Amino acid sequence: MKTSILNGNMRRLLMLFGILLIGGSALTALTNPLPPNEQIEFLLFLGIIAGIYYLLLGLYFLGGLWRRLFFILLLTAGIMCILMSFYLAV
Repeated sequence: MKTSILNGNMRRLLMLFGILLIGGSALTALTNPLPPNEQIEFLLFLGIIAGIYYLLLGLYFLGGLWRRLFFILLLTAGIMCILMSFYLAV
């Protein structure tokens, strides 16, 4: 029972974190205006990131094998970010 309450609170906290993070990023499009074509691309990027974030969050809280898939996807994304930073530096 106690772990269920903790999971519910953690889930709400992570949902709120996602809303604040992605919503705050969307506000930058208003405070720092971009050219129209770049603004559309930026908002599309934020939409895709929000979809990935909430998909991974849902997988994590399903538990079991889904939690393992969550960690595999997270590890893959981390490795890809590191490789992309080397690629862009060269």
